[in-house]
Amino acid sequence: MDHFCPWVSNTIGYANYRYFLLMLFWTFIGCVYVVSMLTPYVYVNGIRIPKNMKHSAYLLLMYITTFSFAAVLMMFLLFHAMLISTGQTTIDFWGNMDRRRRARLHNDPPFRNPFDLGVRRNWEQVFGRVHWSVAVLPSFREPPWPPYATKEDGGDVHKRI
Repeated sequence: MDHFCPWVSNTIGYANYRYFLLMLFWTFIGCVYVVSMLTPYVYVNGIRIPKNMKHSAYLLLMYITTFSFAAVLMMFLLFHAMLISTGQTTIDFWGNMDRRRRARLHNDPPFRNPFDLGVRRNWEQVFGRVHWSVAVLPSFREPPWPPYATKEDGGDVHKRI
């Protein structure tokens, strides 16, 4: 399990993490599209609302709301891109932060995430070995399985994929 997402009312984990990320990505792209379509209108009219144009207030509200939502989605996307790149889940991230802090306090060797396979292989674990332009398209492909090292791999986490 990675985390519970109230937006999709489901637990996000290995089997549906890709779909969660794609939902974030395409919702962000939709928000950017709406903001880009409304920007010329807001730029020309500014925040003043003519008395005879009651729809102007709604368009301005939609612009501000969509821009804010896009900013939040961008932060979520960047956070999850960092998590994928470092081979962590959201829960791992908080636990690993604590492990790093304790290693620094006790002058131990720096903590190394045992599930980090390198940026490329971490992304392949989520999206599979496909070109990025195919990876962002909706699909019903199953994620690579199993997500961890097996006996056939010699039990070494770093030999996976």
